[in-house]
Amino acid sequence: MLQKESIIDHLGSFLYDFAYTKIAGKDIFEQGFSSGKKMVILNISPYSDGLMTEVLLGLSFLRVEEILHQFSNRLYHKDDISLTYWINLSHFSDDSAKRYFVTSNKEFQEVVGGLEESLVKNGFYWLDDFSNENSISSRIHQDIVSNNVQHKNLYMLCQRSLILQSLLSIPITDDTFYTYYEILQLHNAPEIQLEEFLRFRMYVQELNLN
Repeated sequence: MLQKESIIDHLGSFLYDFAYTKIAGKDIFEQGFSSGKKMVILNISPYSDGLMTEVLLGLSFLRVEEILHQFSNRLYHKDDISLTYWINLSHFSDDSAKRYFVTSNKEFQEVVGGLEESLVKNGFYWLDDFSNENSISSRIHQDIVSNNVQHKNLYMLCQRSLILQSLLSIPITDDTFYTYYEILQLHNAPEIQLEEFLRFRMYVQELNLN
């Protein structure tokens, strides 16, 4: 039967050729950039008759995550896994499945070529493009206002957006803030979360990040 380690080793060897290294104890491969890390995340879930395999692309901006955790009084270390933004590799093709269930090495070989091709043609470029603070800030803002948050935590995405705007010296206007606030309301955010979001705006502004 196909083993989880076989998939990780195979994809790990491929990712290593593109300067992505495995994080010890995690099914995650990373490559650093000036303000954070680019990551390829392998979610592999074993079942009695096979393995469910999913590939995510993630970005972690160190300063963004530090500020977010400080506000919540949570300890944060630069080596912790805290993603500022992520997408599924299937994002680049309507024909691609979000997850693949494979029961044998033969089935995995039929799938892995497409995964590697998608990484080379799209995934690595996407990670490079959005490792720029301006690009990721714009992307997150557009996701929020267009209601394209999918499975992501909308509240934390709004928080990260405000942090990025502050780091980029973009004023957090009432228009932007209350647009986010109203979107959270439309998504039935609890009252305690809405109150915290008001405090979060003041917290970020008092940091004088710009």
